[in-house]
Amino acid sequence: MNFYDGKSFDRELKALPNARSNALEAFGGLARQRRRALRRDPDGSFSCLIEGGGLGPEVLDMTRAVRGPLPEEFPNWKFDNLDVEYDSATESVWMIYGAQAPVCYTPHTLSEMNRFSQALQAMFAAGLTSRNPIRYLVIASNKPGVFNLGGDLSVFSAAIRAHNLDLLRRYAHTCIDLIDSLVRGLDLPIVTVSAVHGQCLGGAFEAALATDFIIAEENARFAMPEIAFNTFPGMGAVSLLNRKLGAALAQKIISEGRAYSGREMYDLEAVDFLAS
Repeated sequence: MNFYDGKSFDRELKALPNARSNALEAFGGLARQRRRALRRDPDGSFSCLIEGGGLGPEVLDMTRAVRGPLPEEFPNWKFDNLDVEYDSATESVWMIYGAQAPVCYTPHTLSEMNRFSQALQAMFAAGLTSRNPIRYLVIASNKPGVFNLGGDLSVFSAAIRAHNLDLLRRYAHTCIDLIDSLVRGLDLPIVTVSAVHGQCLGGAFEAALATDFIIAEENARFAMPEIAFNTFPGMGAVSLLNRKLGAALAQKIISEGRAYSGREMYDLEAVDFLAS
């Protein structure tokens, strides 16, 4: 079953924590502390953190999820490159890379992702989640065979040819701000999930790593290909991979530049759940 068909995952995904559980308060209550508590990191396994914090397993049952149009209360949800859907059964909002959108993070796509984040924050601030609760943010793609290919190389090449340092700097800062926002869970009491199928390269892999959980199909392809361009992934890969896998594996993945399957990344513990 493919994620992009918009219907279901092939298996139930267990042990995702409830963003509203009282046990989360044991971690200090702040959104950033919650993010840290929910992550797999070098100081302790994910299961130990969950059990130690008193969090019981919860089923985020995507097999029965039926997504539909957003309720009228949701503000500012019209985008060119993103599809946004709400699933009432799992109380999740899906931010989906559109089927007709560019396969990479163009400046316009990045701008829309920031607008989406701001609109979601505004929704919480206005108290609009009382009628339509949101516990999960799921990032997915409607493109067959492609999650996202990362940075926009046409922007890089055009800026380099024109010696436009300001354009490169603005693009980099936009990407870094987006990754930082995902790492902090948008400063909201939600759990973030990346549902990956197909190719997930470079900046898209970094964005997935910045969410609380990665769910991937076995034949998904993950890579940091920047070494092929004599550069390195500069939007968080070094830190994010190091936190999840340790320095040795992080260096191996970045320096080799080869593609890893979803199964391989699951075995390395970079992917948290597999969907066949």
